[in-house]
Parts: sequence; C-alpha cells; structure tokens
Amino acid sequence: MPTPSPFFPSESVFTVDADGTVFAGQQRSNPNDQSYDLSVIEFLDDGSFAEPAQLERTLNAIEKARTDNPNGALVLLFIHGWHHNAAWDINDSSGKSGDTHFRSFREILRHLTLREAERYFQHASGRRIVGIYLGWSGAADGWLAGLGPLKNLSFWDRYETAENIGKEDSLRKALQGIVAAVKDPLKNTAVQTESPLILIGHSMGALMLESAFLSLLRAKDQPLLRPQRSSNDRGVTIQRNGQSFCFPDVLIALNSAADSRIAQEILLTLKDQKFSKKAAVNQLDYSPPMLISATSEADSATGQIWRLAQGINFRRRTDGHDDSLFTHSLERTNHPCSCKSIGGVDFGQDWHCLRPPYPSGMPTPSFAIDLPVRKRERDVEDQHERYELCPLGEGTSDHLAWVFQVPEEIINDHNDIFNFKSTLLVLALIQISGATMSLAEDWSRNFEPE
Repeated sequence: MPTPSPFFPSESVFTVDADGTVFAGQQRSNPNDQSYDLSVIEFLDDGSFAEPAQLERTLNAIEKARTDNPNGALVLLFIHGWHHNAAWDINDSSGKSGDTHFRSFREILRHLTLREAERYFQHASGRRIVGIYLGWSGAADGWLAGLGPLKNLSFWDRYETAENIGKEDSLRKALQGIVAAVKDPLKNTAVQTESPLILIGHSMGALMLESAFLSLLRAKDQPLLRPQRSSNDRGVTIQRNGQSFCFPDVLIALNSAADSRIAQEILLTLKDQKFSKKAAVNQLDYSPPMLISATSEADSATGQIWRLAQGINFRRRTDGHDDSLFTHSLERTNHPCSCKSIGGVDFGQDWHCLRPPYPSGMPTPSFAIDLPVRKRERDVEDQHERYELCPLGEGTSDHLAWVFQVPEEIINDHNDIFNFKSTLLVLALIQISGATMSLAEDWSRNFEPE
C-alpha cells in the first residue's frame, strides 16, 4: 500500500474563494465566481507519489474546468524548492498557515483569478484558473530543523532528493498527464478552446522540472507534443519541423538550482528537433521563449553554496550564474513611466504595464516593463518605474531559451520570489511568452502604447 500523504490524506483538490474560503473538492468552475481550483501532488524522497490518487484527481479537475468554462482554463503548475513543502491548514481562515511559498502560490492564483474575472466582466472572455502545487520534503527536518542558519547543512541531502524526484518516473508521469489533460481535445464537445499551461520551478524545484522536461523532450513518443485541434485566439504558434502542435506554453525556472548543462541540453534538443515559436498577430511579430531562466543577482544559494556543494566540480554553474547561457539583461532605466490607472472593472490587486516590443519586426526585440514601486493603495495613484528586458546583441536571432539575472531590488535573495514586484515581473514574462492576455481583449493588446 502507498504511504498516505502527510498533509492531504483524504482530499487534494480544493476550490478557494478570493476571500480565502476553502472548499474540499471542486465546487464550481465559472470564471466570474472569483474562485479558483487548487490541486496538490506530493512526492516522497525516493521519487514516488506520496498518494497516486492525487494525480488522477488533478487530471479530473483540469478536464472539469475546461469542460465547464467555454473560454477554457489557465493552468499554472509550481514546484517549490529548498526549505519549503506542502504544509497547509485548510481550516485556517486567516490563510496564513503552513508553508510560505505555498501561501504565496495561492496568492498568485488569487491575483490571476481576479484578473480573469475582470476580463470576464469586460469581454466575457475570462478563463478558469487551475493551480497545481507539486510538493516534496524540501525543508530541513529532524535535528537540523532546529539549528537556525545551520539548517543550510541540509543542502546536500535535499539536493540529492531533488535529483531523485527529477529523474524518477512519477514526476514525468505527472507532467505528461497534465500536458495531455490541458492540451488534448475535450471529449463530447464541439467547442475546443485552447487552454494555456505554464510550468514554474523554484530552486531545487526548477532542477526537478528542467530534468523531467528534458527527459520527456527526448522521449521517442514525444509526450509533450499534442495535436493542434483547438482554436488559438492568441496568434502564438509552436512548431516542430514546420508542423504546428500544442505544447506547454512556457517553462520558467526561478533561482534555478539546476546544473547549467541541463538548460544547455534542453536548448540543443529543441534546436535538433527543429522547434520554433512565433507570435504574429496585428502589429506584433517576434519569437517568444519556450524556456525562461531568471536568477537574482543576490542569490548566494545558487551562486555560492551550490558551487561549494559540487566539490571537485567547483567550476560548474547553475543557469543563472553561467554567463555563457545569458541571452538578456534586465535593468532599471531613467525613462519616465506614464502608467495610468487600469480603469474599468477593478478588484484592487497590484498591476504592471507592458509596452510594445521594439524595434518592431525583430525576432528578439526589447521589452519595457513598468513595475510598481510599492504595494497598491486604493486611494493613491500607483507609482511605477521602468525596467528594460533587452537581448544581448542586435536581436536578429530567435532564442528558444531566455536566460538572465534579475536586479536585487526585485528579488533580493534565494527565496524572495513572491514579493509584489517579483510576482508582477513573472506575470509580465508569462504574457511576453504568449500564455496570457491580462486585461486585454485580445493578446496583441497586452502591450499598451505610451
């Protein structure tokens, strides 16, 4: 018999209202309910499922969300990293129980839910949000847990565990099943609206995600490629050998603890298999990324501790500290920001602005991203500052993988990936990749003119 889940022994799918109220099971799937679906899948240290039924429940939840909503679903998967787990007390009405990254992930789902609800009221085009949290024992336990800073000694043990999970069949099975559930045509319905799929991993969770993704990418049966049968309202296409397919919309690694050789192999495999990605709608025409690896300049865990842990392989680097992989820079500019109130239906969350890519027509253009300088207050006009995401070079070549460092005022250490500014940066990158439309009526209107 499988070992019961330590946190979710009987239920692992929930409906969560925007106010934090939690309902066991999937209660409803309308985009204007201001609620989202949340599913948990946990893994043991040997890489096996803590409870295999969690995957089946997740796949059923995705199918129900897509079936019940004529606009489809937006599915966001997150694998946490070192020092974190899937602890959560669903009976805590304050919403502050359990693991901090699990709580922050739910806050991102809430943000996306309110955005889609705003879109629904304005354009009747909101999608149902489905969050999938992949949990494992990333936190120090036993005697190490009580040693304060010395709990960092758990790095070696937890890194080995992350490698085990990343290379075992269970994670690959979960990813393969989720891709199929999101991208395959729905049964018994003539309407086949495409649903975006975003994969995010942090720290050792990024190691797992990149490792499993590479393995599936190399598999002979090509499980990540699904037939292109649904309507695509975004004008963003992924092709292999000139033929269009459905595929995960973007993989994002935050402060990745993966050896940079894994990212290199992903890129080489994508090139060898002749993958391409194109955004071409209205005045937009560029090549969005399939993989984004963004690492804080101040991340000492992947910049120093990781290297020390390599022993005789000290020269190795993670994605975000291997400058041979860097494709972009992200820097704050002195350009005056002209952000205005978002207007329309507004449920009060923080917001950012994307400006049109420049120069137009380049495969890899630059992007201006306006981020708020502080958390939003309803009675004060928000202040924003501009960051520019620029290719290292002239932008005349496409890059299937974008790798760059993030200023420390956005992400100030290894675990600081969910503050209001870093969260909005990630949401902006998801938009640039072609997966979401924020408040826009169509995808090209993601980019607001000055």
